[in-house]
Amino acid sequence: MSTKRIEWVDCTKGIAIILVVLGHTLTYYSPNFNVGVKIIYSFHMPLFFIMTGFVATLASYDLNYLKFVKKKAVTLMKPYYFYCVILLIFKIFKDIISGSACIPEFNMVFNTLLLTRKSFVSELWFLPCLFTAHCLIYWMIKIKRPELKWCIALILAWAALTLRNKTNVVLPMNLDNALLAIPFILLGMEWRSWENNHKNYRIKRKSPTFFIALVAFIAMCQYEIEYSDFIVYFADLIVDNVFSFICTAIIGTTMIVEIARFVLKGANPFLEKLGKNSLTIYGMHYCVLAVVFQVFQHFTKNVSGGQNVTCCS
Repeated sequence: MSTKRIEWVDCTKGIAIILVVLGHTLTYYSPNFNVGVKIIYSFHMPLFFIMTGFVATLASYDLNYLKFVKKKAVTLMKPYYFYCVILLIFKIFKDIISGSACIPEFNMVFNTLLLTRKSFVSELWFLPCLFTAHCLIYWMIKIKRPELKWCIALILAWAALTLRNKTNVVLPMNLDNALLAIPFILLGMEWRSWENNHKNYRIKRKSPTFFIALVAFIAMCQYEIEYSDFIVYFADLIVDNVFSFICTAIIGTTMIVEIARFVLKGANPFLEKLGKNSLTIYGMHYCVLAVVFQVFQHFTKNVSGGQNVTCCS
């Protein structure tokens, strides 16, 4: 499979990383503005996982397992530890400046060492989650019967979801998140395989696909606004209706892909550049948001006579 970058994929990733930052920004500054957060969080992480599967190089899964793990460790875990150091230094420095520095609890240290979703640098959960998911998918894609592969993937995701919703147990290396991500990654891989096997298939710009996706997306947003009483944080998932979560994930992903592929393709190099640098933006955006929030809080405190603004962490 060619490793040449695909413009609309980078554009999609650019939109996705904007949604990640926007979602975190809204939770920082607007705790009562949960409409946008509900919509964004209902699909933005599945979007990333599906696109991860779409761009996965199947040839890499033919490598020896140890070589495969080493390759994924370089591309995912090396950046993870790099940004961990930056984030840890930043958090310690911020706590010292704010006067809230204290010795971390044993559970926090333990979770950080095990790379769980409740670690001290939980903001970077996506990278170890992807690493673990790829290490499991390596064996799953070797299953010749698609129905068996998907059955295993869905059972594992259901087990992780049940563990998440029924208990407070967290698994090392973000295994619980990885099991939930696997079906979406596999979906992206199946999508890419389908496109490779149907190279003559072309959706013209006038295709009704975009308009169908648009109507479905509008209906999804309306549903999230009126009927959804929960916000789905993939890293700390709470799902009352699994079916609706899957539907909103697919609809939201389809809409963003349609926009990137047919509306903005070739017209927005800025989004493509964001997509190419999405890992850097993801690794650093917490620090930027925290600094901006502190400046914003200080400014608001001064102009409001000493009253602090509140944030949703």
